Amino acid sequence: VIENLEMQVPFPIVINNKKICEYRADFRYAVIDELGRIIRIVVEDVKGWKTDVYLIKKKLVEASYAIDLKEIPASKIGEWAHQIP
Repeated sequence: VIENLEMQVPFPIVINNKKICEYRADFRYAVIDELGRIIRIVVEDVKGWKTDVYLIKKKLVEASYAIDLKEIPASKIGEWAHQIP
C-alpha cells in the first residue's frame, strides 16, 4: 500500500550554496504498513536509456539526499500494464 504519490519530483543539486543542476525523479511515494505507518519513502525513475548525464545526476542526488534511487526499465512497463485489473 502506498500514499502521497508525487510525479516529476524536483531534486536541486546544490554544492557550496550554488545550484549546479536539478534532477527530476518520475515518482516518489510512501510505503505504508498494515497499521498505516510509513515504512519507507521510495524514489523511482523509469529509464529507457542511461545517459552519462543521468548517471552523474543519479550519483549526485543519492549523495546529496542520502537516498537510493530505484530504476525501473522502460521495457517492463508494458508487462505491468497487463497485470492491472
